[in-house]
Amino acid sequence: MRVTLINDTMMGHPIHIHGHFFELVTGHGDHSPRKHTVTVLPGGKVSFDTTAQPGDWVFHCHLFLHMVMGMMRVVKVRPA
Repeated sequence: MRVTLINDTMMGHPIHIHGHFFELVTGHGDHSPRKHTVTVLPGGKVSFDTTAQPGDWVFHCHLFLHMVMGMMRVVKVRPA
């Protein structure tokens, strides 16, 4: 699946999905960086591709204050 994150704030956000690695969509094909956390810059946008793994996964900003203020959700992936 492809995920696109848009940051409309004035701060960078290091975003992470537990249990998943993802490949940044950079236009470089097989040479795209493989990450488990990506920082979405202020006013920026980041797209990545990942293979969804069945289970319940935490999707959150790695800044603790942001997590406790609501930038943390559980993504539920169910088998087809």
